[in-house]
Amino acid sequence: MSSPVRAEGLRIEDVAGLHRACRVAEARSAEELYVVDFSPAQWRFAPYSHGEGMLPVDTRRNLRFLGGSAEVFPSRFEAIGFRASAERATELRSAKGATLRLGFFLGYDDPRRRACLIRPAVSVTTVRVDVAFVELLDAKGEVLARDDTSRLKRWRETTAASAIPGSGPRGAVDSASFADGRPVGDSIQRALEKAEGGELGGALGQCMAELVQRRGLREGRLLVGLRIDPGGRVAHASVSLSTLGDERGDRCVVDAFKGAFRVTEARRAGVFELSVPVRLVTD
Repeated sequence: MSSPVRAEGLRIEDVAGLHRACRVAEARSAEELYVVDFSPAQWRFAPYSHGEGMLPVDTRRNLRFLGGSAEVFPSRFEAIGFRASAERATELRSAKGATLRLGFFLGYDDPRRRACLIRPAVSVTTVRVDVAFVELLDAKGEVLARDDTSRLKRWRETTAASAIPGSGPRGAVDSASFADGRPVGDSIQRALEKAEGGELGGALGQCMAELVQRRGLREGRLLVGLRIDPGGRVAHASVSLSTLGDERGDRCVVDAFKGAFRVTEARRAGVFELSVPVRLVTD
């Protein structure tokens, strides 16, 4: 039996998005959950394990995606797959045109270990992932099977513990980093927090309210890229990664930053770029 797909994790759909995720992981600015999909031609099952009651994904070779320009492997070389009876495994194996969806963290188990080996554009970027969950989706995009790891449970507990204060639709920003992955100084982070407590926070809350009304969403996470001009104003803003699956929602968040954020405390010359994790939630 299939079930609706849950909106969970920042979806990586291009090489630029993957490299941004790698830089965020290096900066340790946020503990993010990422998601990638593997088309039917990009993966296959390994033989069923009767002893473990598991139908594993074949990971003898790294799983490639983004047109072969990137590949991932489990950080502890653990088996990934689905707990299932032999009969259920046969059903899953026979699913035609099934997509494999992998949810993962970068540097979750060991922040000191580099998660990504980024190579030139003509080569393959290799990513060591801490697996959070694995899903099997049918041709209609509905979930046929799912297996969660203990990492995902711990991450959810941590996320709940850092809930956004208040009630109703609201938003918050987490620790920002420069575009190259370096953490920002206190002055820039204070400017973000000040904006969150004022006009920016109100605008993000309105974005969430519209998402509730339009899509019925209860939460969302985004990674927003900002280009700051010499005067401290937002010259350009874009959504790098998002769980919303809603272009209007993404644009709403971008517009919130354009109209309600300025780095007035920073003393920096020239233009610089920031990556800012954003959380949206409602009760």
